[in-house]
Amino acid sequence: MIGQFEFSLPYLKWLLGVITRFKLTPDQGGCPPGTMYDIVQLDKENEVYVFRGAHHGNHGLMRYRLENRKRRSYVNPIVQQEFELYDVYLDEHGLMQVLLGIQQKYEDGQI
Repeated sequence: MIGQFEFSLPYLKWLLGVITRFKLTPDQGGCPPGTMYDIVQLDKENEVYVFRGAHHGNHGLMRYRLENRKRRSYVNPIVQQEFELYDVYLDEHGLMQVLLGIQQKYEDGQI
């Protein structure tokens, strides 16, 4: 599958917060039991939705599926932009650290 996803940098802080809340237990400030998604709209061109769950077609690997519900894919204009972030890439291959670094550069005004 070929996918594409774009959103403005202010959404990155929200996404990182969502990922963090899904990793915490409810008593640690995490998501309530049974929560599988979060959604935010910071501007009229973007509405970002994130779903947390297993991808059963990919050996049950846990992932975050992101959709920008206000933008159509350039690859396939019939569908919304979407992208999957797998835990294995976030946790074991350093993608979370890369995203945190991008967020820090954005907050510092470097990008």
